[in-house]
Amino acid sequence: MIIVVLAAGKSTRFKSSKHKALHDLLGKKIIQRVSQALEKLNPAKTIYVLGHQLNEVRAELKNKEDFVEQKEQLGTGHALLTALEGIYQKSPEKLQGILVTCVDTPLLTSQTLEKLIESTKTNKAKIGLLTTQINNPNDYGRIIRDGQKVKAIVEEKDASESQKVIKEINAGVYYFDLPIEEVLQGLKSLKNNNQQKEYYLTDMIEWANQAGHTVTALCAEDSSEVLGINNRADLAEAIEQMSQRRIKELQSEGVTFVNPNSTLVAPEAVIGQDTIVYPNCIILGNTEIGSNCTVGPNSFLQDSKVGNNSSIKYSHLLEAKIGNNCSVGPFANLRPGTKLLDEASVGDFVEIKNTTIASGSKVPHLSYIGDAEINEEVNIGAGTITANYNAITGEKGKTIIGKGVKVGSNSVLVAPVKIADGCMVAAGTVVAEDVYDKDSLIIARNELRVKKGWVKEKSKNLSSNT
Repeated sequence: MIIVVLAAGKSTRFKSSKHKALHDLLGKKIIQRVSQALEKLNPAKTIYVLGHQLNEVRAELKNKEDFVEQKEQLGTGHALLTALEGIYQKSPEKLQGILVTCVDTPLLTSQTLEKLIESTKTNKAKIGLLTTQINNPNDYGRIIRDGQKVKAIVEEKDASESQKVIKEINAGVYYFDLPIEEVLQGLKSLKNNNQQKEYYLTDMIEWANQAGHTVTALCAEDSSEVLGINNRADLAEAIEQMSQRRIKELQSEGVTFVNPNSTLVAPEAVIGQDTIVYPNCIILGNTEIGSNCTVGPNSFLQDSKVGNNSSIKYSHLLEAKIGNNCSVGPFANLRPGTKLLDEASVGDFVEIKNTTIASGSKVPHLSYIGDAEINEEVNIGAGTITANYNAITGEKGKTIIGKGVKVGSNSVLVAPVKIADGCMVAAGTVVAEDVYDKDSLIIARNELRVKKGWVKEKSKNLSSNT
């Protein structure tokens, strides 16, 4: 089977400087979502018909050769003709079975596409098309039936008043159970005598009927699957539908969502049994959350992994790994390369980057820890930072803190630096050299000076000068 994806349009209704297929849909581009569903069908070849912003869209294809350029956008019929002529020139041997879909229907599942193919073959039809029923069919082509057979598809702009009341609409997905040569013949016979002066793929239905071929339709039960993304409102609807689809699956697996409507979850996300997701959370990418966790409220997780029995509160995690029985937040920012081993904790207003925090260690609040290795049972005082960036060389230095070290508040560890096991860093200390002796007190302060009566005298002098 060959799959042809129509993606040459200019997306003018989307009002964007970039092709609508390149916009984000729960952590992946729209074109990536479409490709994921199509890959599950194991086609012999998938061809994308490209035009507008060809290079940018092509860059998102796994196999950069599987595309053809539609230099003139002369309609969907012309787009398919362009694709099949390119295929036929390269592979003139007999090919049969062509699935045609669009790049702007990312909610369409592989299961529905498989049903369309199976239905077409079961009914011994030569063309099968996907339809659905909607209450407000404006802007969609209407299905004209004669019993179970489809006689025509009439576009909104060309439909009569009686045809506009039909609620069964065309989803823009077709399966041709015909040799490629015969489909090419039909496409070359299309006329552009319509308001848009375009060659409509929908007119292939009339051609098939005239050629004595049976045309049937599979009506998708879930109309959201065929939602075409033509504007920003459609994109928002697609995001909500895709998220709610995954949330319902996770609910059936034992995950609690306190307020599902306020939560966004990507299809790839995995969440364990008895985990509770509180309102206003966003969970994207290949995020995995274990069992008996609490997530949120107001947390963002992308491409991160969280073990069992851990808590994430009001925090931002990107490409972070959290072990079992850990606590994160509130208001923590865990950047790529962060690893919390079992029973570690990161508190409020803490930023961690490219750092491993071992079991039992804590960074409770108001600290920045970057490019560091923190061993077991370490406590980092409030306001501590690892000064990991050399502004002259542009290099990042590493900080290694030994087991059981206690770092006092407002300390600065100037990397590269190592601190031996069991040491204590006094509050306000700047550590700029390695400390090799275990159990040492590390202190770097000026002597405390108290000038008695200084404030009163200073105030008196200021008053006399005025």
